[in-house]
Amino acid sequence: MIAEEDLVAAMILLITSHCGTLAKTDGRLVKRGLHWLPNLATVIYFIAAVLMMLAAQVGVPARAQEPVETLIAQIFGTKDAAAYELQAHARGMFSLTTGGGFIAGTAAGIFREWRTPGSRRWRVTVQELELPWLLRPFSGAARASIEQRVEAQSEAFESFQNYDVFISEELAGGQYVLVGLRRDLVDEAITRFGRSVDKQDVSSRRAIARWLFTAPSMQSWIKRPGQPYALKVVTDESGLVHELQVFYERTQVGMKFSYLTVGDKPAWKELLSTFANSNAKGLGRLEGQLKLGFADYKVDLTPRWQDVDRAESENRARESGEGNQAGQSDPTEPSVP
Repeated sequence: MIAEEDLVAAMILLITSHCGTLAKTDGRLVKRGLHWLPNLATVIYFIAAVLMMLAAQVGVPARAQEPVETLIAQIFGTKDAAAYELQAHARGMFSLTTGGGFIAGTAAGIFREWRTPGSRRWRVTVQELELPWLLRPFSGAARASIEQRVEAQSEAFESFQNYDVFISEELAGGQYVLVGLRRDLVDEAITRFGRSVDKQDVSSRRAIARWLFTAPSMQSWIKRPGQPYALKVVTDESGLVHELQVFYERTQVGMKFSYLTVGDKPAWKELLSTFANSNAKGLGRLEGQLKLGFADYKVDLTPRWQDVDRAESENRARESGEGNQAGQSDPTEPSVP
């Protein structure tokens, strides 16, 4: 562990080195107008990064010093972890709330989860869908939206290993809050304000990711289009994920899980997914909820997710044009039914 006095000393050196540059050009500051601001921004950047490193050392209880890599390995499975596929029947309800009204319905289908060493995926296939009578012509779009929403969160979760991840806090019961920020955002911050050597230093990257995610002044800066700019995961020492929150530019999606044991494998007992879109196309603010319960579990120790991918791709190719259009509305943000 880095000693607190070492961090403070490093901070002083950084400040004096950059402020020294300002002092040498003090006589020309007036003539050069505001050209000193980039240097000041660099100083502020390093102060914030070092303070975040210090806060990470003293703000998290000693028992929470479980390495981030260890927690991530427990989530996705170590190299010697056994592979398996878990299937279950899923049944539940969903609702959408807009400025113009409220829509609700029920859905049932098949849930699948695949676990292989270092990888974890899940998918829901909707087989039955009940909507209000006037909305039944749109059942194809609603079915595709539910499936895509669940799969989008699976893909986002799978990419969590490729984010700059830090331990945000420790919760009761041995749980940890992990936050991951897109690596390209951390790279951009280092390029603009920092030193290129920081891009290769894991501790520096985590400190900078913490600063970018928590600083109120940086909230608008990190919100970018495309893939999720941040993910938040609540996990425990065994690798069970209890909550997942995915942050897009205009949308936030949250998932909460409860568990039971099937054989010796943990399985979802219930899933609650919520989302909010601040500016859905043509609808304004949109909020929704999907709640699924699971039953009739089956474990297969030879995962065949490639076969399922191929079969379901063929099924989607035979679907109506309406369903296909719903799936192509926006490849990087969760679709809206």
